[in-house]
Order: sequence, then C-alpha cells, then structure tokens
Amino acid sequence: MRKFFLCLATMSMAFANTYAESPKGNVEDGNDSYWKWITSEQPHWSDVRCYTYLNHPGYMVYPHGKPTCQDCSNLSIDEQFKMLSVYDEYFNLVRIVKVKQEWLSEGLHSALDDLKKIPLQLEYAANRNGIKDKPSANTVYAVENLIGLRNDEERLKALSLEFSLKSYAKGNASMQAQMSAEEKQQLDDDWYRLNKMDIKGQKKAHKAKMDDEKANDWYDQAFVDLNVEGYKVKEITRIDDLSFMVLMQNDKTGKECKAKLTFYQEKLGKFGVKYKVSAM
Repeated sequence: MRKFFLCLATMSMAFANTYAESPKGNVEDGNDSYWKWITSEQPHWSDVRCYTYLNHPGYMVYPHGKPTCQDCSNLSIDEQFKMLSVYDEYFNLVRIVKVKQEWLSEGLHSALDDLKKIPLQLEYAANRNGIKDKPSANTVYAVENLIGLRNDEERLKALSLEFSLKSYAKGNASMQAQMSAEEKQQLDDDWYRLNKMDIKGQKKAHKAKMDDEKANDWYDQAFVDLNVEGYKVKEITRIDDLSFMVLMQNDKTGKECKAKLTFYQEKLGKFGVKYKVSAM
C-alpha cells in the first residue's frame, strides 16, 4: 500500500516543477480570466489520462463523459467535452471549467433528475402541512428522501461498498502485507465500525420506511400539480470555482426556480467528481 502512495506522489511531482497557485477570490473580481489558458493553449494528453499544459505544470485537466464530437483537433478542449475538471499537482479538485446543458441530462440518473426535485422541495418547504393530516416522522423521512432533502439510499449504498472493500482487504493477506502498521490499524478500526452498524438491517428499515403510503401519495400528486417534467434548464451561471447557479423554467406554468449545483471530490480515484443540488 505504501508503494502505491509513493508512486502516486512521484507521478504528481513529475507534473509540477513549478506550482501555479489557484487564484483567490470571486469570479466577479476578475479571476475567471486566469483560467482562459485551458481553452486557449494547446494541451497534451498524459499517460495518467488527463490533459497537461506546458505553461501551467501545476495543473491537470480531466475530461468527463464522451466528447461532443470525434477527432475535432480544430476545436478547443472545452468545445470537445461536456464537462472538464481541473486538479492541482496533488490531485485535489480546484475548478470545474464548464458545465454544458448536455452533461446535465447524461446517464440513467442525471443531474437534471436531481435539479427537477427543486420545485418539489420548494413546495414542501412552503406547504409541509399540505400532506394529508399531520405527517408522522416516518412520512417526513420518506418524503424528504423522495424529493432529495435526504439521501439515505445513497448513504447506505456507500456504506455497503465500503464494507465490501474492507471485507476484501481483511481477507487478502497479500494486500495486508503491503500495508504499514498504521494502515492495518485503520483497516481494523473501519472493520469494527462497519460491523457494529448493521448495514443490512438499516437497508431493510429504509425500504420499509419508503413504502409509506401517505408520503408516496403526496409526492405523486405534487409531481403532477407542479408539472415537474415540464421544467427545463434556461441558464447556467458560475458562482465560484466549484459551483453554479442553474435557472429552470416551466413553460406551461410560467414558474421559475433556481438551484445551486456544487461539485466536490470523490476520493475513490484520482479524478473522481460528485455533485450536490440545493435550492437557492
């Protein structure tokens, strides 16, 4: 395991004879212009599957998803890809270059699916008692998971994955032989913590709570009344290096809502990125 981290450190140093610091402050202060080199300079494809720049060795740029066209050497990097993320020499996420509307709707579960929950969240916040009779704690739990205010299913999936990874490590003598004493202790601590959590029991309880009839009736009715499927993205505006304001509009009802799309680093892998959506 130590060999892996030493290799990672060696690789990262190769990209950074000089380290360019990320500019401080807001986009409104003029720092957005600092990043124009990503779209104006010619990048080089690296053996660690990212783009690097001769004049900015302290950064790596990773393309997410399929390019919007193939073999478009005459187009700049941001025109070829739907989303790009920037990392420093230590593989820390420092900026999202651009988020195109096409990226929002990619995948079986897309960011657009989460953005469309914002009208439901606003309705729930304004009229929580609109749920028939006084909602129980179970009904509130189910509704808030359905509309994205809670994310217990993803939390339990992450715990299950962590448990599987730790189980594999605990049963792999070769992997443990490469670990330091500190890493072995951390593995034991994690194993003990996860075993105490009864993850299977939590998943079973979650499924039962999500079968709440009152919660599902409220969700189904609100979904239709608000014409949730009718919301479309009208504008994406940068807030800072890692977040954007997304304006959505419903042409049928004439209503608008704003959401904040915030990106953060998923530590599983050098270039992992996740996002969260919240109402504005």
